[in-house]
Order: sequence, then structure tokens, then C-alpha cells
Amino acid sequence: MKILNRFFITVPLLLTLYFITLLSPNLLRADSMRLLTDLEYRVSDNKQTIKATDAVTKRWRGLFSQLYSLDLQKEFSPTLGLNAGGTFLYHDSTSKVDGESTDDWNSSTRPYIDLNLNTPILGAVTAYRKSQIKQGVSNRETSRRFTEEYAGQLNWKPVELPELDLYLTRSLAWNEPTTTEQKTDTETDTVQLISRYDYQNYRFNYNYMHTDYLNKVAAFNNLADSHNGSVRYNNSFQDGKYTFNGNVRLKYDSIEFRGNGDRRVPTSSAGTPFANLNDPPPATSNVFGDFNDPLIKINLLQDAAQQLSFGLDYIMNVAVDTLYVNLVNPDSVNNSQATEGEVDGIKNGYVWSVYVSDDQLSWTNVVITAKNFNVFENRFEISFAAVDAPYVKIAVTPLPTLLLPGKEIRIANLTSLRTLPADVSEFTSTEWTTDFGLNWKISAKTDAGFNLLYREERTEPFDNKRSLLSTSARVSHRFNPVYFGNLNLSRAQIMESDQGDRVSTTFSAALVAKHLPTFDQQLTYSFAHADDQDDGVSINHSLLLRNNFILYEGWSLYLDGSYSLVNPANGRNSDVALARLGSNLVPNRWMNFTCYYDSTWTDTAGEPFRTKQSGRLIANWVPLSTISMTADILRTEESGKELAIRRQYFINWAPFPDGTLQFRCSYAQISDSRLEDVVTISPSVRWSINRKTALTAEYSTGTRESETEKNEFESTRIDLRFFY
Repeated sequence: MKILNRFFITVPLLLTLYFITLLSPNLLRADSMRLLTDLEYRVSDNKQTIKATDAVTKRWRGLFSQLYSLDLQKEFSPTLGLNAGGTFLYHDSTSKVDGESTDDWNSSTRPYIDLNLNTPILGAVTAYRKSQIKQGVSNRETSRRFTEEYAGQLNWKPVELPELDLYLTRSLAWNEPTTTEQKTDTETDTVQLISRYDYQNYRFNYNYMHTDYLNKVAAFNNLADSHNGSVRYNNSFQDGKYTFNGNVRLKYDSIEFRGNGDRRVPTSSAGTPFANLNDPPPATSNVFGDFNDPLIKINLLQDAAQQLSFGLDYIMNVAVDTLYVNLVNPDSVNNSQATEGEVDGIKNGYVWSVYVSDDQLSWTNVVITAKNFNVFENRFEISFAAVDAPYVKIAVTPLPTLLLPGKEIRIANLTSLRTLPADVSEFTSTEWTTDFGLNWKISAKTDAGFNLLYREERTEPFDNKRSLLSTSARVSHRFNPVYFGNLNLSRAQIMESDQGDRVSTTFSAALVAKHLPTFDQQLTYSFAHADDQDDGVSINHSLLLRNNFILYEGWSLYLDGSYSLVNPANGRNSDVALARLGSNLVPNRWMNFTCYYDSTWTDTAGEPFRTKQSGRLIANWVPLSTISMTADILRTEESGKELAIRRQYFINWAPFPDGTLQFRCSYAQISDSRLEDVVTISPSVRWSINRKTALTAEYSTGTRESETEKNEFESTRIDLRFFY
């Protein structure tokens, strides 16, 4: 800590002396400068009518924002450069609800400066950043929050010697809230050392990180150290006939806790994120393929939105009780992400639910114990009853855009943690992993491969031990120009000190046939056997046949059929059959049609026979280069649920797509029998006054109507932006 204190005190002083003693007036002249000014005025008006009582609520909001951004670059020599600048953002808004007015404002100032040294062998960076955010509401005291960051970086890239990267960071965060309960004052010091070395077919890696976190308000401190080293080997033999790769990795983590505070540590596995843009309540049942959406597509601020979900796949059971939903950093210049303060203002409108699962198909709700939005870290923090599961997900319905017109709330990533007992003063985790793979090109038509992975983890003070042994083998063979086949066999065994062993075996065989250039088929058989000493044995069989046709140029069709036998450990066996027909038609360069229809039949022991049918049609028509139209109709019918029909129609007109003056007009109609109907008309004008000035004017009006209420809305936005 003393070394860090001296470093962070000395570096700013040296920088000051450097500029005072060495810079001449000519050197103070910047080599490049970028100045941006953005002035925006936005007005939104909303009228809400409750159908049951005819009660009317009128909401009006006016917002004026100013953004000023300055970036300077100065090159003192070919290897030494300076970057400096900052942004200033000011929002002033007035809101009225049934005539009652509320004024609020917020401003943020974010200056920065960094000095860079870059040579072929040695590189160095020293940087300073600060932010000050003020917020005020009518007849209330102004709250302030501050962050400061000092950073140093040293990079050594010698020839034929190990590369070294050293990072030093000190981060300070504190506030001046309106109440003492909201007081925050934290200090975080981080030291990280990274080394890489390549020698012949070997790669050596080492990563060390030390973190010293101090919460001055709670008098809580934790010291974390992490060592992560690995050796990887790659080689091929006999002109590439055999390819071998192997890896050994050792990771040791320790955390020391001092004082009273939540003793949270990362979960044993970081997990792989997944998302589902349509996961309606109660969100306790899913099918294969529901979670194929990327996390970045999640937007927590949108109109006529259905409940969505996102979560983490740990592969094996992991103890977890907290999820951090980290949001994309707002950038007023490059994105429309809501600021931390804006999200904090609407955080209480979200209704969160947490679920866990053993198979990503059947989910169990978990009680939420705490939820909060951390404005300093720009993340939602959701804690729930401790669970031990391979899958965890969060379900939530996005809030409407009328709360923050023109903004969106995107998710960057997820972090999962577990909370230790309050009497734990030190936690250590040791993990070592070894894996290797061998690929064998048996002949010009046949390939084979084998992989082995062993991972062992030990934690203290609980003396927990967990190990995973996984093996897999594959063979692929081309019989002739028409037929191609492959086989895959894998086995995984999980052993834990406080639980029974779990062994899973999977097998799949596929035969691909390309009968004609316009017709191919794939037949796949899958088998899965899971033996859990605590829960029992489950067995699944599945057979899938896919047929792909190219009927004519621009017209393709596919036909799928599958049958599955699901025998879970609880004895409630199921037979599932699926038929799917889909097609894509492009009759000319102006039109495109995509449609599908599928039907699923499920027969589960002790339950009524269930069917689900869905069909979708998407039509795109571009009659002129300035006009485009889209129609999207989805129909879903399921046993025990009402018929759901979702219709979406879009029309875009841009009579002047090029040039300095651009006019656009769009029409959208979204109708959902289970949710609400939305109709919007949105004309806009963009005028490039000159190469440094742009004026944008947008107007939108429409309605949102559900079974219980009707919302009529309109909004106007005028934006003037200067570049220099």
C-alpha cells in the first residue's frame, strides 16, 4: 500500500514538473484537436386512460441537454505523446403529472489526461481521470458523487525473452448524498503483472493480480490475491497426420476479510451467458433453442415488450446467490445508452425474478433477498436464496420508453458471486486443470479425434473438493460423394466431497446425404444417460430428420421431423414429436418472403396430452429505393392457453436518401393479442448545414393499448451538433 501511495503521489508531481520545466510555448500547441457541441431539446406528452374506471393521467416532460466534448493530442517526439480532454454534460428537465410540476437537473464533468511512451521494446502510460456528477430535484438538496482514477502501465517486449506488462491503478469513489444512509466512500488499489513467453511449440503464461478494497463508511476491507499460470503445447507429426495439443493450468486465489461486510467471492465458474428475448410468465418451462439470443440484444427499455430472460450456464452445479447485471457504459457521443443517474431514477419500476434449473428446460423460482442499482459501478445487483445449480436466469419485463424517451438500457455482461458466512476471515481456492487433444487423419476420407480434460478445485475453510473428468472421441468418414457420417461419444464424471457422483454419457450418430445440388438430408440420432447418485437415472433418446430443398432459383424449402423419448429421474416419462415446414422465397430483387409452420405433440405420464402449433410469415417489399415495407405475423396456439397472434407492420419512406437534406417517415403497427397494440408514425429531418454542423428534427406520435389501459403519446426532438 505504501508503495502505491508513493507512486500515485509522485507521478502527478513529476508530470507537473515535466510540463513546467520542459515545455516551451510552441510545444504547448496541440497537434490535433476535436471539439464537439451537442444541444438537444426534447418534449414528450402522454395521456393514460384506465379502461375500468375511465381515470385519466396526463404526463408531460421537457428536457434540454448540453454536451461539450474536447479531445487534444500532442506528440512531443515519435515515441512520446500526450492525450487530454474531457466532457461536460448538463440535463435540465421539467416533468408534470396531472398539472403537478417537478424540476430536476444533473450535470457531469469528466476530465482526463494521459502521457504515453511507445518504443519497440518499452512502453509506458500514466493517466488520470476524474468525474463529478451533480443531481438536484425541486425543493431538495443537491447530491454529488465523485470518482478519481490514477493509472500507470509499463510494457516490456524484449526479443526472445518473456514479455512483461505491469498495471497499477488506484480508484476512489465517494459521494455527498442527501441522507447519511446513502453515504459511500471506497478506495480500491490494484496491481497486475502479466507475462508471456513463446518457446518453440510451448507458450508460457502467468497472471498475478492484487486488489486492496476499502469501504471507509463500513470500515470493511478485503485483500485479494490471484495467481494464474499455464503451459500450452501444440505440435503436429508425420506431415500433419497427427496433431497434438496439451495444456496445464494452475490457479490460486485468496481473499482476506477485515471488518463487517458482505463476504462475496466469485463463483467457481464464471459461466457462459445466454438470453431469450421472449420468455413469458411464469417462465418455468423452456424448450431446446430458446436461449440462442446474444446478451447484447437485451434492451431493458422498449415499448410493447414481452418478458425476456438472461442468465449463465455453468455446465456443472455451482453455488451462487448474487448476480451483477453490468450495463453498457453510456457515451453521449457514440450511443444512446441511459446514464447511471437516469437508470437509478427508474430502477424501482423493474420487477425481477430469479430461476434455477438442472437442464435449462424446467425452472424453479428462487426468492430474491435484495436488489439494488449501484450508480458507481453502473450495474444492477440482485441477491437471492443460495442455490447449487448448473443454470441460473433472471426474468424481467422492459419498461416503456416514455420514462426515458430516446434512450436504451443494454447489458454488457453478467457476474455471479457467492456469499460466505460472516465469521469467515479468509477464503482460498486452488484449481488445477489439464487437458489434451489428439487428432488423427486416418485417410483422405476418415478423421478421428480424442480429448481428455481433468479439473480439480479445493476451497478453504470448508475443505470442499470438486473434480471433473471428461473424455470424448469422434470419428467422421466420407463414404462417397453423396454420403458423409460422423460419430461422437463423450463421458463426464463430477465428484464432490459432500455430494454423490454424477456421471453423464452422450452419444450421437449423424448421416448426411447430398443427393442432388438441390436436395440434401441429415439424419441424427442422439442418446443421453445421466446417473446421479442423489437424484437417480435419466435417459433420453432423440431422432431428427432434416430435408433441405432448392425448388427453383430463389425458392428454398426445409422439412424437419423429430421424435424424442424423455425418461427423467422423477419417472414422469414423456414422448415428444415435432414437425416443422419452412420456406424462403425471393421472386425478384424487390421482394422477400420467409415463413414456417411447426407443430409439437407432448405426452407426459400423469399429465394431459399437450399440443403447440405456431406459424410465422415475414414479407419484405422494396418497390422503390426510397420506400420499404415489412409485415411480420406470428400465430401461436398451445394447449391450456389462449390463442396468441402478434402482427407487426413497418413502412419507411426516405425521398432524399442522399444529399445534405434527408427526410424520412416511418409507420409501425404492432398488435399482440396477449399484450398490447402499438401504432406509431415517426417523421424526421436531418440537415447537414455544412461539414461541421448537423441539425436533426424528429417527431413521433401514436397509441399503446392493452386490455386494461390506453396510452396516447407524442414526442418531439430537436438536436443541433457542431464538430470541430
